[in-house]
Amino acid sequence: MYRVLQPLANGELCLRELEAKEYLKSEKIFCLSKRLVLGDITYEEFVQQLTTIQ
Repeated sequence: MYRVLQPLANGELCLRELEAKEYLKSEKIFCLSKRLVLGDITYEEFVQQLTTIQ
């Protein structure tokens, strides 16, 4: 099990325990969202890659 801090909509952090495969998925989504913020990818690319992960 992995413990991850998940940001909530209200700005608080929530501690969650995830299975390894869930963790890897959340890591990829986090990396993708970081790249979106940094401007490395467009929103369309982000959505496309997100659907690939799921």
